Amino acid sequence: NAFGSAHILSHRQYLCNAVTNGKPTGASWYDSKVELMTEQNVYGCKIYAPANDGASVSTQGTVDKSQYPLFVHDPHMISNRQNFWLRDVVSAAGFALVGNDGVAGCYGASGGFGVRPAFSIIG
Repeated sequence: NAFGSAHILSHRQYLCNAVTNGKPTGASWYDSKVELMTEQNVYGCKIYAPANDGASVSTQGTVDKSQYPLFVHDPHMISNRQNFWLRDVVSAAGFALVGNDGVAGCYGASGGFGVRPAFSIIG
């Protein structure tokens, strides 16, 4: 509401929608305006991405794969001294997060951490 809905960019996003044995196994395209950041957006690479095990190929595809310029130019901005969720699946019940000191972490979905949503402003 702070920017008005007409000023938030709507875009297509490829988001995980299925997990098998702790690995992303399905994804689909969704219309989106706001979502959680990914490990790539914050750190510039995957940290906890489940690896392929030779038996199955995990669904790692995303169009949101670049580190945000803010974090490239000023890495201190990664930490806001609060734990906050990222949208990356780590295991059957765990998700990636940024620790209160900026360190990459993961925790079970029941953790009571904050969110730091990402969105694009237009016009």
